Amino acid sequence: MWFLASLAFAGNDLPLPTRPNQGNPAVETGRETGPEPGAPAVAATLVFDCKVPAEILVDNVKLGQLWFPGVVTWKVAAGSHVARVYVGGTPSDHPLEVTPGAERTILVGRTGTTVSDTTPAATAATTGPSHVGFRVIGAPAAQVRIDEHRELVEAGREYVIDLATGSHPLSLRNAEGTAIWSTGVLVVTGEGAVVVQVSEGRMPEVSGGAVFHSGG
Repeated sequence: MWFLASLAFAGNDLPLPTRPNQGNPAVETGRETGPEPGAPAVAATLVFDCKVPAEILVDNVKLGQLWFPGVVTWKVAAGSHVARVYVGGTPSDHPLEVTPGAERTILVGRTGTTVSDTTPAATAATTGPSHVGFRVIGAPAAQVRIDEHRELVEAGREYVIDLATGSHPLSLRNAEGTAIWSTGVLVVTGEGAVVVQVSEGRMPEVSGGAVFHSGG
């Protein structure tokens, strides 16, 4: 198994050093990047969007430690993997099944860590409207109301909808729809797929080509 990596902080693309703290003290990598002899071709992408500092391992190999929020992308071979993410010293394990050409987004937020599912809509390339995936964490389910759409989203299942570039009224509620957790506008920029992580009592955490503005 092997990994290739790239790193971005605060919206800027930065090269990932091949050795710990080489040229960038904000990230520590656990091994050199690049293929081992006889390794298979690159087949899939793992994107770790970390809203908080985190340590990342895949298949018990430490790939990196982010001291500040940032986005790290690794290319991996297709197949079964296990990602372990440490936040504040607490680990969480996330089994991954990746297919050739797939992209899996792991959103590491203040409310927890979630992983995109493997449905075609969630992994397809973005053309035209952006794919927007809603995930629920810390609650059995949540009601998502965006534009004229209303969907009950259960924890562990990603609800994916295609949205055009622009502003979309968004309301996040409990499963019954009787308690509003957050309300505002999701502004889709058209710059790639979007993940919205939903949790009770918290503002939604957004990854990818969109921004959430509360109120209204």
